[in-house]
Amino acid sequence: MSDSPHDPVRLRQLVQTAMDAILVRHDREEVRRFFHPDFVQHNPWAEDGGAHVEAMCDFTFGVEMRRWVIQGDLVAYHGLYTAPNPLGDHPLLCVDVWRVQGGQIVEHWDALAPMPAEAAEGMLAGPGDGLADVPPARVAKHAADVRRLLEIGVRNADEGVVRSLLAPGFTMHRPDAAPGKGTDALLAWVNAARPAVEVRETIASGDLVLAQLLVRSADAEQVVYDLYRFAPNGTITDRWSVAQDRLPLAEAVNPHPHF
Repeated sequence: MSDSPHDPVRLRQLVQTAMDAILVRHDREEVRRFFHPDFVQHNPWAEDGGAHVEAMCDFTFGVEMRRWVIQGDLVAYHGLYTAPNPLGDHPLLCVDVWRVQGGQIVEHWDALAPMPAEAAEGMLAGPGDGLADVPPARVAKHAADVRRLLEIGVRNADEGVVRSLLAPGFTMHRPDAAPGKGTDALLAWVNAARPAVEVRETIASGDLVLAQLLVRSADAEQVVYDLYRFAPNGTITDRWSVAQDRLPLAEAVNPHPHF
């Protein structure tokens, strides 16, 4: 294992161990070791500071981490929180992003979507390995292509760009998406919703790119995390998504919700 502070395997292990300290071992002393006392929280319902994280040791639900994406000091996982949980009796689809510095977690962003268990499993299905050995230049190209897909293909409703970047069998991991019809389903949504898409961050590693988005349409403003998988030939084969309505700043319990 590399001694680099940004070694992906080491960072994944740190975040996994920290979450187990909260949700498996319920060990407040261990939590204090992993989370900086000035921890910054972007979840709109959670307070800043390590004390709030310690209080989460009282939770009784669990987490299943299905895919990891790690770039620099950012560590993200895509998975679900089990039920019951503070948002209800359904599992929560999740993307969590953690910033790690000096061996401690210092910042957190997320999106959560309550989902019946069967639907959640379908929306998590499929391949994807953010720790796969992919050359850095190719990973950077993947991230640039995701920005092109979202900022030109989706925001400008450019069908040519969308079709040029997606594989013939592109899969949208949604309960309402027909197998093999992912490209048509994406274009139908783009043409119907005409969303205004702002890419706030991309995190890329292995064959995966995670995009943190603010998406505005006529009837909604949402924080969205899109996760894309790339084939060796550079086309996008899969898309997963977790969306959450944006909470107004006045209703948040910290001064920097979502972003």
